[in-house]
Amino acid sequence: MNTIHPPSPRWQLIQDLFTRASDLPPGERDIFLSAECGTDEVLRQEVNDLLMMDSPPQTQSSHPSLPSPLTHAVNRAIEKTVRDRRGELLGSVVGAYRLTEILGHGGAGTVYLGERADRQYSARVAVKVVANGLFNEDVQRRFQSERQILANLNHPNISRLLDAGETRQGQPFLVMEYVHGEVIDKYCDNQKLGINQRLELFVKVCEAVQYAHRNLIVHRDLKPGNILVTPDGTPKLLDFGIAKLLDENAIAALRSGNSAYTRINDRVLTPEYASPEQILGQTVTTTSDVYTLGIVLYELMAGVRPYQVSTVSQLELERSICVIDPLKPSQMMARMSANKPLPLVGALPKNDDQDVVKPAPHANAIAYARGLSEKRLQHRLTGDIDAIIMRALRKEPERRYSSVEQLIEDIQRYLNQEPVLARQGNWAYYSRRFVRRHALGVTMSSIALIALTGFAVVMSIQAKRIAEQRDRATQENAIAESVSNFMQEVFTASDPYQSLDKQVTAKELLDKAAERISGDLSQQPEVRARLLEAIGIAYGNQGQLDYAIKYLSDALTLQRTLEPQNKNRLALILDRLGHAYFEKDNFNDALNALSESRKILENNNQVKSSEYLQVLTDSGLLEHRLSHLDKAKYYYETGLNLSKNLYGNYHPETASLLMQLAEVATWQSKYDDAERLSREAVNIYHSTLPEKHPDRIAADISLGQLLYRKGQIEQASSLIRNGLLAQKSVFGKDSLRLLNTYDILYQIQMHQLKWDESESSVRTELAIAEKNLGKTSFDTGVTHSSVADVLLRRGNFVAAEKEARESLKILRATTSPDHQYVASAEYLLASALVGEHKANEAEPMLRENMARWNHAQAPAWRAARSESLLGAALIQLHKGKEAGVALNHAYEVLSAKDSGADADVIATAKKRVEEYQRCVAGHHENNCQLSE
Repeated sequence: MNTIHPPSPRWQLIQDLFTRASDLPPGERDIFLSAECGTDEVLRQEVNDLLMMDSPPQTQSSHPSLPSPLTHAVNRAIEKTVRDRRGELLGSVVGAYRLTEILGHGGAGTVYLGERADRQYSARVAVKVVANGLFNEDVQRRFQSERQILANLNHPNISRLLDAGETRQGQPFLVMEYVHGEVIDKYCDNQKLGINQRLELFVKVCEAVQYAHRNLIVHRDLKPGNILVTPDGTPKLLDFGIAKLLDENAIAALRSGNSAYTRINDRVLTPEYASPEQILGQTVTTTSDVYTLGIVLYELMAGVRPYQVSTVSQLELERSICVIDPLKPSQMMARMSANKPLPLVGALPKNDDQDVVKPAPHANAIAYARGLSEKRLQHRLTGDIDAIIMRALRKEPERRYSSVEQLIEDIQRYLNQEPVLARQGNWAYYSRRFVRRHALGVTMSSIALIALTGFAVVMSIQAKRIAEQRDRATQENAIAESVSNFMQEVFTASDPYQSLDKQVTAKELLDKAAERISGDLSQQPEVRARLLEAIGIAYGNQGQLDYAIKYLSDALTLQRTLEPQNKNRLALILDRLGHAYFEKDNFNDALNALSESRKILENNNQVKSSEYLQVLTDSGLLEHRLSHLDKAKYYYETGLNLSKNLYGNYHPETASLLMQLAEVATWQSKYDDAERLSREAVNIYHSTLPEKHPDRIAADISLGQLLYRKGQIEQASSLIRNGLLAQKSVFGKDSLRLLNTYDILYQIQMHQLKWDESESSVRTELAIAEKNLGKTSFDTGVTHSSVADVLLRRGNFVAAEKEARESLKILRATTSPDHQYVASAEYLLASALVGEHKANEAEPMLRENMARWNHAQAPAWRAARSESLLGAALIQLHKGKEAGVALNHAYEVLSAKDSGADADVIATAKKRVEEYQRCVAGHHENNCQLSE
């Protein structure tokens, strides 16, 4: 019997490459094979031989798109083999996810739909299994170091990278947020979005890219296929940072080990969306993303790309993309309206009839998808939109928009009918823009001011305003270019030619940037202020609050000296500075900064802006921290209404404010309200965020804490334990994010009488606080209270007194005197003193504590709990009658319906009253002994 052996790995590779190459247009096969075969010329020749056999001689009558008989025979056999191989992973577990479906495949690997394997959650993710051979050991190490930076990208318009690792077969994989949506250009066409609607959607994409740039990350592969729009209209950027992980270092390391990367086949890119510097193998910076965003915008506006890539060599591609300017969008539309075919990159033009090989799309269909006629669309594209797009597509990086922020600002100027930076218009242009913005006013003025003298005066005023707008636009242009050039130099420090293979971290880049701006006093004040602000924000994001406050304060000082039109930026700096002060426990300065920020935005009619929403949220957090619950609730509720107007009812920003309101309701012991708000937020997070998104995890934990307070122990325990595991996997076991989770867990463990586990949890919490924040921070003080609580429950009153005193000392130094955490620590200390029979110290402390609970706007049961403990202290002091009044009144308040008090607190108060009554019945109320 003959044995059938499986095909060799080499033949499987040839089959795979042949199948994928034969699916491509003939003009793209050379580029594909160069990228896949690298230096293996034998492999390339073998695949080429198959392709030549597959391609019959072309005659005038033969149709180039018809496959040969060989294709039918080979493709059927090979495609089945390829599908089987890709399907081998279906049903297997990669990381924590089971692969259930193939979503797509390409040169970098295959993307699968994954579902949580342990069924603890119903999360779905996209798992990209990277093709074998793209990684070596050095790149693996870099891959692991970079993925945490990318996982920390937290933006509503960026699909998160959740996890990464290797399959059992050694293939690297990436776990990403699964986004259900349409590619952005298809979404816009299917929804028939107009020009302005498309621009507004595109701005959200740009804001996500700008956010990543501020975190020192460049996308490198922006294209419509990497931008999905969800059914509610939210754009999501996919593969953000994947190109950074699978960049030229990874590919070139595999190919040759050489650090000089100049060939296309050594880089991960899409030629139609590649910037000139990517084609040439030069350093990729933020302006490269500006270029590719320009191509995406071109396609959204005109319905086609500026370049149609054909069969080109490296030289031809460099010539076409790096030398020849594309047609303006309006010119492209005119060409399509005339039914002329489109220019093809790589074809050397001889005349207008010979430089094309691709038929033009139907111009009427493109215009219809934008709600316009062909002529009207061409007219809309002519002028400002042409200028904006062509500015983004400049060959020279220094002549493009110097940052994505500048591109956003120019689009906003167009939407607001203001002069755009990209268009160096004359007086007539600026006048037209002015008239469009103030059409009604200009019309009424024209009617009223018929007299020649009056008209001249009005025109003079208008001319002055136009000049001011032009000057501001020019100034903003210069500022943005200077800032971008500075940041571009920062990015250049990570270039292999500059760093000499030394891996430069984001923190090192930031420190170098801070050092440079501190020593360089030659910059213009506007530029210097913008740089100081960016550096301060970056330090704040890294948790380096002293540096954040320093650079933001310097930026604020400079910004105050500038012209009044910079008031909005002044408000933003004040908000960032106020938040940094708040994180640093400097509450007075935080209050002043946030108050001034709010007033500036209110005076400038910015109360419906995202900036105002941020200030409201930060103000609420500060008032909450100061235990001013009514003020905090006001800011949160105002922010919630604004968030719904800006983002809708089903958005993570809305969910965040719901969580804050739930926290306020919890402190007010309104547990039903808190649960309703919390569950609403959790539902939003579960529908809009990936399973391991920090906000989603935190929401589950907060709900668990609330359920614990309501006595639903088992549900609470499950949420808290799962949340802790998720936080450890995302942040690490020593992360500050785990503090609150351990705090809730120890309380649950105490309720379950797991005393050793409870004390272990709370001491782990204290170690994390001291390691990350130091021994005198607010959170460390709160954690000392938790340790005291456990020790009290275990009857170790001496040790509990020590922890409570330490807690009280720290909290008095880091927050307001009437904060509820101060009152809580005071109560714990008094409890320890009563346990040690030091009632003479506990009595005055408890009387002060009851007043403090009232000042802190706490629910009545908290002061009643202290009053019950006061009764116990008075019994120790042999003040029987006074003790009886306190004990009875406290129990009356605590046992009232819906008091909000914990069952344990009520039980303890009841026990004290019963023991006291027995003493009274025995006529020895002044010599009573309570079994504390």
